[in-house]
Amino acid sequence: GKYYVQNRLTINNENISQHVKNALVATEDSRFFEHKGLDIISIGRVFLKSIVMHDTRQGGGSTISQQYAIIFFHVGIMAYSPFGKKTREIFIAARLEKQFTKEEIIGLYLNTVPFGEDIYGIEVAANRFFGKASSHLTPPEAATLVGMLAANTSYNPRLYPDRSMQRRNI
Repeated sequence: GKYYVQNRLTINNENISQHVKNALVATEDSRFFEHKGLDIISIGRVFLKSIVMHDTRQGGGSTISQQYAIIFFHVGIMAYSPFGKKTREIFIAARLEKQFTKEEIIGLYLNTVPFGEDIYGIEVAANRFFGKASSHLTPPEAATLVGMLAANTSYNPRLYPDRSMQRRNI
């Protein structure tokens, strides 16, 4: 057995499959390498669709850096009102972008993000769902795990294989 507060195994960025990194950028932040932590286009889209058109299906406008800020600085951000939370998240993301390279931010994010079932980080998720190291994930396996990030229980391949496959295909 093993004892842990969070079932996580941090690995070096070089050991994370490029397929995982590509899937993450493609689904979570397609302009990741073009912005400095804040994607004005995504924020405009969310504002237009959610607030003006009352359409909540478009998802959030947070960048990978902003999502990492939420995960890593959860307590410090959650104490604020929704507007204050988003503002603090943007400032932390901008500071992260100055401190770390884009590749480092992806590695930090993938080592920290929850995959459900009390699993944190891509290495433990790859082992749990596919019985292999994350460096050996195929493109479909990488897409399945990254797809879980949208809603880790709803897209769990063990619990909901059809839903998981639909999300993977996106």
